[in-house]
Amino acid sequence: MGMRHIIISAVLIVLCGCGSTKSKLIGTWKGVQVPQSGSPNFRDAAAGAMGNLVASGSTLEFNKDGRFKWSMVMGAGQGTYKVAGKEVTLNFESLAPTQPITFVLADDGKTLSTKKDFGSDATITFEKQ
Repeated sequence: MGMRHIIISAVLIVLCGCGSTKSKLIGTWKGVQVPQSGSPNFRDAAAGAMGNLVASGSTLEFNKDGRFKWSMVMGAGQGTYKVAGKEVTLNFESLAPTQPITFVLADDGKTLSTKKDFGSDATITFEKQ
């Protein structure tokens, strides 16, 4: 009977870990400008400037039902989100096919930033309101 309790406890810990990330997301996040890594590549500099333009005046709102709404100066989008550990993937609903965007929740739960493959990649960051 002791082993059964250990297994049940382990399963609950894993399930609670996912739920806690999702519960930290619920609510409104405001886009913030982030200094971009210095890269001599024009494309990296342009992407960084575009990332900051997108973040300016943007809000990202998550609800408990797995849906999000992203409001920007130049429009809005919505769709569903999935949580895997500290990663949050947004899947937009639109007529044209779009790529999902993955964010990473900071350990303190206060910022959400785009997942980067390279240090010079542009970053879009949101802060919890």
